[in-house]
Amino acid sequence: MGISWLIEGKPSLDVGGEPCSTTPPDPDEDPLLCPHGYFCHVTDSAKPHRGIPNSGYCKSAPAAGGKKGAPAAAKGAPTKGKATPGNTMLTVSGPSPVSPPKPEDITKDSTAYASAVGSAVEATSGASSSPHSSLLCGSGRQQPRREAAIQGLSSSVLDTNGPFQVVNAFRVLPPDATHTMLLSFTPSAGRVFQEVLSVHCETGSLHVTLMGKGVSPLVSLSPNVAENGVMDMGSVLAGEYLEKTFKMQNTSSLSIKYSIKLESLSLLRHAHAQELPKFLAGKSNTLVGVQNNNGHNVFDLVPAEGCLEPGGSVEITATFSPDHASDLYSDGVKIELFGKEESQSFQIKGTGKSKIMFIEGGDPLKPDLESLAVKLTPHIEEEDLKLILPPVLVTLRSTALEDSFVPATRDIFVGCVRTMAVSQKKELKPGYRNGEFTFENIQSITQKGFNIDPQKGMVEAGVLKPVTITWTPPQGFIQNEVCETSVVVTLKGDVAEQFRILLRAMVVSK
Repeated sequence: MGISWLIEGKPSLDVGGEPCSTTPPDPDEDPLLCPHGYFCHVTDSAKPHRGIPNSGYCKSAPAAGGKKGAPAAAKGAPTKGKATPGNTMLTVSGPSPVSPPKPEDITKDSTAYASAVGSAVEATSGASSSPHSSLLCGSGRQQPRREAAIQGLSSSVLDTNGPFQVVNAFRVLPPDATHTMLLSFTPSAGRVFQEVLSVHCETGSLHVTLMGKGVSPLVSLSPNVAENGVMDMGSVLAGEYLEKTFKMQNTSSLSIKYSIKLESLSLLRHAHAQELPKFLAGKSNTLVGVQNNNGHNVFDLVPAEGCLEPGGSVEITATFSPDHASDLYSDGVKIELFGKEESQSFQIKGTGKSKIMFIEGGDPLKPDLESLAVKLTPHIEEEDLKLILPPVLVTLRSTALEDSFVPATRDIFVGCVRTMAVSQKKELKPGYRNGEFTFENIQSITQKGFNIDPQKGMVEAGVLKPVTITWTPPQGFIQNEVCETSVVVTLKGDVAEQFRILLRAMVVSK
């Protein structure tokens, strides 16, 4: 409600030069008028399009019957009331009627609309969290609006270790200007984060609640290619290659950028190579084993990088291509998300063979490390060389009970490599030639309690066939002795080859 004072007679205070206005700043406000006996001398015209009323200063009104041409009372001054000398009359005027805008005239992109929404939220909730929240900074005294820049705009300090950060700095705001704050959200975990940001000026504060939900990026591999953390590519002839595929799927609700990295290409490989080998130190910090001599990667996974949409998947092709025969090919694989977070890691390994038939599964006879030094082979006659058969050691342990023994059982595997070369005979189709194996002189090991099943058979290309060796201590066996014998197995594939199976058995307690 606006209030105007009318004072009869000459005022006791000199109010000449006081600021005044004859137009209201808003429809529901009164203009800033001069006291009785003064009129408003307007010096600055009103600017309705910017919401600025006219302004001037108060001047003393001429007495009745004064000079001709004296200025009349300012237009818009209140009408004088009847008064007697020495009395003071108080005239109270009600608020001006409010004329609401028409709905079609309201522009939602305007500053006035954003301020109205922010004021409504503050009035109903007591705190402002609207994206269009506004902070009004200025003097509460009713006076003509002046063009002045707002200084001293600041905000509270957010948690430096939190996910929310203010990206841009505050600036001095000119009249009718706005400032856009840029906020970043970088969550460190898959949970909901919340923090309050306070914006301050000289006369007010604005509190904004920041809330964000962090989503953990997850990928899954199908089928489970890395059982016990190892992906076995199998066996392939040296100089050929073998491919296996698996699917990687994005199981999270956001797009993921992935990259597949091999440990053999890491910058830390040379540092890891300076460590003691596993057979001396007992453990190793690297998963990298034997690599190709020609400098090319023995393992390769493509596509090595890309982007997965939520619920999307990609087929990864792993290639194993050895250039020489070795059973110690291996490398470490890491799947990183967004270039920093490691999601999956496993070891990939394979064996390179010089012939399509092979035996594996025995005890290790040498360290799992291949030397790059030149091997010196002693001169041996060809006839004597045929008598030196590659050994395969198999150790069995039988558990002793009170009056009997628990038979010891162990499996070795006879395999046949699926080759890309064109076979010359016994070929079912290119790359699918079968192999055969036969254990000879089984009677000599049967007398010592050993048994082999099966003793002969056929192996299909790309298949590992298990052969079970069982040992039961014979009657009268002395428990603190070690039983040793051997048997020869002949493998027939692209060529015929023989191996000597060294059998060692002993009795142990529970």
